[in-house]
Amino acid sequence: MNNKFANCLWFNGKVEEAADYYLNLFQETKRNRTLYFVEDAHGTTGDILTISLTLDNQEFVLLNGGPDFVMTPAISYVINCTDAGHLKRIWEELSKDGEILMDLDNLPGVGLFGWLNDKYGVSWQLKVGDGKETITPCFMFANNLYGKAKDAMETWIEYFHNGTILSQSTDKDGSLTIGEFELFGQHFLAMDSAMNHDFTFSMANSFYVYCEDQNEIDNLWDTVTKDGVEYPCGWMMDKFGVPWQTVARDMDDLIDIKEPKKALAVTKELYKMKKIDINLLRKVYEEN
Repeated sequence: MNNKFANCLWFNGKVEEAADYYLNLFQETKRNRTLYFVEDAHGTTGDILTISLTLDNQEFVLLNGGPDFVMTPAISYVINCTDAGHLKRIWEELSKDGEILMDLDNLPGVGLFGWLNDKYGVSWQLKVGDGKETITPCFMFANNLYGKAKDAMETWIEYFHNGTILSQSTDKDGSLTIGEFELFGQHFLAMDSAMNHDFTFSMANSFYVYCEDQNEIDNLWDTVTKDGVEYPCGWMMDKFGVPWQTVARDMDDLIDIKEPKKALAVTKELYKMKKIDINLLRKVYEEN
């Protein structure tokens, strides 16, 4: 798998437990890589920093970030189940110690459908579809963002210069009941919700963007943060409040504890940055 985007989920501990849970839940899974803290400023040296998983068609990065942020249903993951029995099996497991947002039911024009948060706070929508099991990220625009879903799809296609709107359906007021779009061949969903919710997008659910070189990092950073917000270590928030992270494909190699001296030097340099200077990080790695 060489996806452009990965889903980064912020956990307050229990990343190892959660990784095992998801690896046993979905049909096609793989544990990719585990990274560890190399200093004590943001964790404890030797503790797990991230675990990267492949779950069906998606890469998920489970981040041991602490208590600062919590996940919300503003970003959920739609599981396309192969049949009703398959859906019910996954629903039964995900609902244990979780929170039901929409009861499992047959909806007109949709079929068997349910929405819940699992015991770790990750939000899932389950439906029956064609073909094999897949997972699709879904953005929900509510409260002061109501009516912005279509604008967001168009904006993200403009940001990344590689995407298209595949389908969309609108309500009488022009809001988006559901829209499907793709960026670099990866599928996403977006929707407006007229209901009042006590949550919005959160730093606890961000998206890695694997950039090929410094020029791509520079262009994306400048574009997104022009009307958004800059954060340390390559994190940024767009004008809709959705968090993204610019990363290079070799970033994990540079901070791997297998080379502790090099990883610590790179990490210290990384903490000084907002926009990533990948060439400088590579230079620090080579010089230590």
